[in-house]
Amino acid sequence: MKLVGIRYLRASKDARGREISVSSQDAEGDEFFEENGITHLRTYSDKNLSGSHFAVDRRNDYDRALDDLKSGRANLLWTFDSSRAQRDLELYVALRKICIQTGAYWAYGGRIYDMTDPNDRKITARDATEAEGAADNISIHSRRGVKQRAKLGQHAGHPAYGYRPTYSPETGESLGWVIVPEEAEVIRRVVRWVIARKKLRWIANKLNDEGVPCPHEGRWNRRKVLKLAAERESDVEWAKLLASLTPQQRDVADDIVAGCAVARARRKSAGT
Repeated sequence: MKLVGIRYLRASKDARGREISVSSQDAEGDEFFEENGITHLRTYSDKNLSGSHFAVDRRNDYDRALDDLKSGRANLLWTFDSSRAQRDLELYVALRKICIQTGAYWAYGGRIYDMTDPNDRKITARDATEAEGAADNISIHSRRGVKQRAKLGQHAGHPAYGYRPTYSPETGESLGWVIVPEEAEVIRRVVRWVIARKKLRWIANKLNDEGVPCPHEGRWNRRKVLKLAAERESDVEWAKLLASLTPQQRDVADDIVAGCAVARARRKSAGT
């Protein structure tokens, strides 16, 4: 059987640079396809996106790769290793089902797996289980790190959109956050659009069309716009936050809350 393959490359965001880059994965894919006489149809890649069950962003290129298998345009999916495809057993089962139904193969780690072969199913299932377990361990360790930093009064996550952390050049100690003017203006624009009752999807498309950088990279979508413009949920926590901000930062925070409150009132009025 002539093998027509697609490559799927994925790298999660890793500030320490330990993640295998998509270019390195692609180079290994070149060698594998040449050694096994596989015709290369196309390459898909999702950068800075998780493949675990903790993921919140959809991997559009992974969906396109599966569509090529379902349609028969390709009969082999190549990934650098099992975890590049997914760290989620449900997604593994979905891929296995597609391969069985279409007669397609999955290749990773220097080997081609046939999902109609019981032995290959066992091997790939074991690898998928280990990949999901690794994602669970990362999550557990991250939560423990967050808890410890919180006890020390340190920031425990990514800087909020619109701010960046500053540090003392002498001691390296945190000096708090400062406003990033261009990101603060994006927040204000989003609030104005929300007040004007623009649809969240319209706002996301508008920002994407203008090439406005999205928080933590990726692309703007309805969920990210909603999160950026979300109103406060706890008066106590909100008071604590305001007490820790500079006057300029409080103005930005108040703008967001005011805009969302107006939009919410208008939605309620329209519903009645």
